[in-house]
Amino acid sequence: MKNISTREIAEAGLMTAIMVILGLGASYIPLVGTLISFLFPVPLVILSLHHSLRTGIMALIVSAIILILFTEPLYGIGFSVSFGTVGLIFGYMLKKGKASNSTILLGALGFLCGIVLIAFLSFIIMGINTFDMYFKIYEESLPTVMDIYKRLGLSGEQLEMLNKNWQEVMNLIKQALPSMLIVGSIIISSANYWIAHNILKRIKIDIPPISISDLRFPPVTILGFFLSFTLTAIGMNNPKSFSYQLGINLQVIFNVLFLLAGLLVINFWLSRWGLPKFARIILFIMIIFQPIFSMIATWLGVFDTIFKLRKTEENI
Repeated sequence: MKNISTREIAEAGLMTAIMVILGLGASYIPLVGTLISFLFPVPLVILSLHHSLRTGIMALIVSAIILILFTEPLYGIGFSVSFGTVGLIFGYMLKKGKASNSTILLGALGFLCGIVLIAFLSFIIMGINTFDMYFKIYEESLPTVMDIYKRLGLSGEQLEMLNKNWQEVMNLIKQALPSMLIVGSIIISSANYWIAHNILKRIKIDIPPISISDLRFPPVTILGFFLSFTLTAIGMNNPKSFSYQLGINLQVIFNVLFLLAGLLVINFWLSRWGLPKFARIILFIMIIFQPIFSMIATWLGVFDTIFKLRKTEENI
């Protein structure tokens, strides 16, 4: 076994301390804590690149134990496993010289497995269904939300419509939970990688940037896109049927894929026309949060997959 140098021990100790501070900050600082959590994988990436995966694993174990002692045990385990796994995977893949896209996807898989593992352990050990617990919290907050809107002057009819829409959204989230976990894991992994890349660049550690401008989906994905609508239509009269549940989850996944493709088409042409990067980012945010615009962008992504609307590649 390779001897551990004094420098390696010192750096591992420093990175462990940083991870503990980040973990405590993510736990105790409202709102900002969510942003802090995205920094947690960075020390593990640094340790894995400078030394070895073993050093990263040791630092993660020590920081997890400390977090368990100073926070709720379930939080300490869950936070360390989910975000820690992402950091270890990033470090391992990047040291092997793997591309950013494959690193992000494997990191997303690690994050997803961490979430599922924690949900499983919480159910086995404490008898708590984590997902049901969050759904109940949202449902219990509904009367408070309705009361706020009532004080703002909404009529009884408007409140009834709002309540109905809320229930429909909650039912959709419950049905599409598997696909939302998959998509969410990819988004979180991508955000972690982007943050790690920008931080490491400042300390003279080069890792491949995220490159999606040349991302194109094979034409077979079009079949999956329309299959999702077909399955949903077949099970429309029975929302609990397998075909409907599968169709809804496939719709979420393919809609996100083709929305991304559509945004890449828009970015390609706007960048060729000289629109500044900042203006493009603002436009993308507007498209994502406006249903009608996001639907148009999604279908633009479908047409790009069929007709190849981008002739060359440019980075976002």
